[in-house]
Amino acid sequence: MTIKRVILFALVAVSAFAALKFALSLWSSFGDYSQVRQMAAASRASTAWSIGTVDLSLERSVTQVALSVATPVDTDLRSLIDGQRSATQERFDEAFAEIGDTPTPAQRRFIDTARASVGVIEGLRREVDALLSKPAEARDPQRVTDLPSELKREISRLKSAAGYLVPENKVSSNLSGALAVVQDRAWEVREFGGRVRTYYAIAVLNGRPIPSEVEGLMIADGTRAETAWEALASRWVQTDSRRRSKLRSMRGPRSISATTRR
Repeated sequence: MTIKRVILFALVAVSAFAALKFALSLWSSFGDYSQVRQMAAASRASTAWSIGTVDLSLERSVTQVALSVATPVDTDLRSLIDGQRSATQERFDEAFAEIGDTPTPAQRRFIDTARASVGVIEGLRREVDALLSKPAEARDPQRVTDLPSELKREISRLKSAAGYLVPENKVSSNLSGALAVVQDRAWEVREFGGRVRTYYAIAVLNGRPIPSEVEGLMIADGTRAETAWEALASRWVQTDSRRRSKLRSMRGPRSISATTRR
């Protein structure tokens, strides 16, 4: 073999190797791009789902208030409840649409878990509607007490199910994880602070003190909201030290232990 042929063979081999490496790089880039797209869709689905659970929580709050009223539900409260149900369904549909027709195994677990809880909630709603159509003396007092708690339980399950939407791949970053934590803490402030607010709304609407038997629940929920608020505040200040002065002018959930009997 002549030197010319050896050099030509070497050049061909190097070119083939470079072409193969370039092709593999393109394939890897395409894979990363696909994963980024999946992450973006999962993020949109998770956000829509989180907002939907907030809408559902407000429905639970209004429902709890309506069940405390002696008369059958009036048109204003009925409209609020129906409006929140529509808003929740819209957000849940949006989340399912983002997942699409070819879910990953984790997304399939999310769908199965979510649909099971939604089915339970539909049954609870039917009970609620039946009770709200009657005056207080005709309602089952045990169900009036239990239904809000059962709704809270399913709302927490629905929120937890969103964990299946977080994709596990090499493109996932610390930033996306940190943002997910921020979203969760913000949800806790809204959810558990909202539970406390509901008891205040019931007391004000009916003109009577908050029962002593729910004070423990209020304190526990208020503490959970305060803890989440502090976690959010800590992350916010760490991002920019100049925000410390602004943070001092902001107030998280107030302690309720001294106010429940007023």
